[in-house]
Amino acid sequence: MKITILNGSPRKENTLAMAEAFAEGAKAAGHEVEILHVGKMKINGCLACEY
Repeated sequence: MKITILNGSPRKENTLAMAEAFAEGAKAAGHEVEILHVGKMKINGCLACEY
């Protein structure tokens, strides 16, 4: 199974540590895991560009 973890917190001590612990457990169970740091990404809403 593919698992995507969305981490929006800037706190490395708390939230990221928990996300990484979850990811390690999922990887050990044979899953494919990716952590996306959405708090550092530039994400915008729809601009109605007609595409």
